Amino acid sequence: MKAVITTVFLLLTIQANSQSFGLSSDTNLLTYEEVIKVDGMSSEELFNKVKEWTIETFNNAEKVIVGENKPSLIKARFIQAYFNGLGKNADYYNTLTVRVKDGAVKITIDQMVMSSGYGVEQTIFKKDGSKRKGQIYQKIHDDIESKCRDLVKNLANYMNKDPEW
Repeated sequence: MKAVITTVFLLLTIQANSQSFGLSSDTNLLTYEEVIKVDGMSSEELFNKVKEWTIETFNNAEKVIVGENKPSLIKARFIQAYFNGLGKNADYYNTLTVRVKDGAVKITIDQMVMSSGYGVEQTIFKKDGSKRKGQIYQKIHDDIESKCRDLVKNLANYMNKDPEW
């Protein structure tokens, strides 16, 4: 019973909100942003949880984490396969920026670039910034959004994980 009450309490206190996905007017990059509110946790505690999650989520944390400023920022670079419109997936390098403050974590995923240097923005958007029309472009867009959302959900679930074994 205690475990059920604890789980319900944590689910009520950890909530994701303030999500956005689209072409950033500041950077002109396809950007996914989401804020996870975690009541009752200090920036130091959240920073440590995010770093643990990064180490457990990505195969080689030493190569993935490219910078940090404790207790407010972790920056990482990781590879994610996205649908490329040609019936298969292509690997894209992504930048993950996690900003931390008391009670909240803000996740930004952007700079989605193939090893050839080709950015995903060039696939989904026209030069004027308008979104290309067509099912393939929508499928690429939806696949990227879904995988970004899943990664953030994974982080939110990790924050909710019981620290006991």
